[in-house]
Amino acid sequence: MVRCRGDLPSTALSWAWIGAGLLPLLSLGTSAHACLGEANLQGQQLHLPWVASEAGPLRLELTARPTTPPPAAPSETAGTPPLPTRFTLTQAEPLPALPASAGHCYPYLWRGPSGRWELLLPSVSGVGGESFQLHLRQQEEGDFLRLEDAPRPLARLEPVSGTLFGLAHDWGRDSVASATAKLGVVPDLLVYFIHWPLDSQESRWLDEAVAQVAAANSALLLTLEPVAGLAAITPAEAERLARRLAQITARGVPLFLRFGHEMNGNWYPWGQRPLAYRHAYRTVASAVRRYAPATALIWAPAHGADYPAYAHPAPPLPPPSSPEFIALDSNGDGTLDGSDDPYAPYYPGDDVVDWVGLTLYHTGTSAAGRNELPAPAELATRLSGGSRGAPIPNFYLEYAERRGKPLALVETAALFDPAAPPGPGEQAIKEAWWRQLLAPTLRLRFPRLRMINWFEWRKPEWVLGGNEVDWRLSARPELAAAFAAALQHSGIGLRTAPAEGAAQP
Repeated sequence: MVRCRGDLPSTALSWAWIGAGLLPLLSLGTSAHACLGEANLQGQQLHLPWVASEAGPLRLELTARPTTPPPAAPSETAGTPPLPTRFTLTQAEPLPALPASAGHCYPYLWRGPSGRWELLLPSVSGVGGESFQLHLRQQEEGDFLRLEDAPRPLARLEPVSGTLFGLAHDWGRDSVASATAKLGVVPDLLVYFIHWPLDSQESRWLDEAVAQVAAANSALLLTLEPVAGLAAITPAEAERLARRLAQITARGVPLFLRFGHEMNGNWYPWGQRPLAYRHAYRTVASAVRRYAPATALIWAPAHGADYPAYAHPAPPLPPPSSPEFIALDSNGDGTLDGSDDPYAPYYPGDDVVDWVGLTLYHTGTSAAGRNELPAPAELATRLSGGSRGAPIPNFYLEYAERRGKPLALVETAALFDPAAPPGPGEQAIKEAWWRQLLAPTLRLRFPRLRMINWFEWRKPEWVLGGNEVDWRLSARPELAAAFAAALQHSGIGLRTAPAEGAAQP
């Protein structure tokens, strides 16, 4: 049984009881969301006043079926009635809408990979005022069975419930304080890019970044770019890196490490070399596990829609007879094309991956430089595969669901080219994308989605021939205010209070 958190201390790590053991619960800030609209268990009746579902908002009631009481967990108070293990749905009533203030605490009802209904109740109040979490799955006979008797272990820095919101901003343009004030919210985590090996200047910049993240009481997602090549990642270099990471976590900063991101693309020196990449990743992971074990490791390719030819000036592919090319040629037909798997050749192994992630942007479908609205359900379609002539593998199903990993959208945003011909406006494009990102239905369909990071940059992009793309939400105060309001009402993020000095809608 998972105890629901109330107010949490402002420490880097707090703890929550799960079953009879302790697992880490990421705690960011001085308090978490209150669980408004909480379900409640009264005797044998489970009342759910607000439920988000694929069919729309619902009110549900379930009745516990008599069963043999399970043994009490060591954490349960003597005299507390045991939780029922099996429930029958006795009432379902459609509702016009969910209250915006319910946040991420309202229950979710969705069809799991097996096709059966699953019901997640992030917070249930019971006898004595104690709160707990329930996860129910429909059985063949129609009843819902409680799954908390064998809970899924949490990954490093995975929140017990809810989805983290992060910001990948231009550190050369804005400090953390400035970026969060412009956007209007304090993110759960901040994304920082760094070359490895570090020179003296980058080392100082990293120290400054860590200090700013610590002052904001946020987590740090460090994107490590092996610019000297994968062969330079020796065991000695990996140990030097890991010891530096240990200094960061020793300061109480929760730390995610994304090594060699977008390795399936052809725009980085470490790209499209799967054997060398997997070896370097595992070398880094071995050192991190030994010297900086609190660090969460994220494996994060780019979405495979345009794989392997991303229309970018690229280094030549490995020779066709080489081991690297054979690894790239996942279907063994002697060519590297859209029918090859864009992800599997690069996966380093379940034992060295805590989170799986994707770079996934809305960039439109027409000619370069055209500003376009996202297609309806574009985000959900791409998370579950899509098509590029040949079907794209279902990343969510294969790497999050089947492997039991939390999923991060490590970089996402919507393309807006200020120099493009007239078309949909900036706010229309970006708002259409963030509505898909923040929609409760997305979390219903993809319950392992636990992190969403917006790419807050204005920079030249090769996909537009070097034109500048403004990915930012904070370029205009009215755009930032609209996003901040949407984020606060979505339940995304463990800290969605307005930032000090932020513009208000």
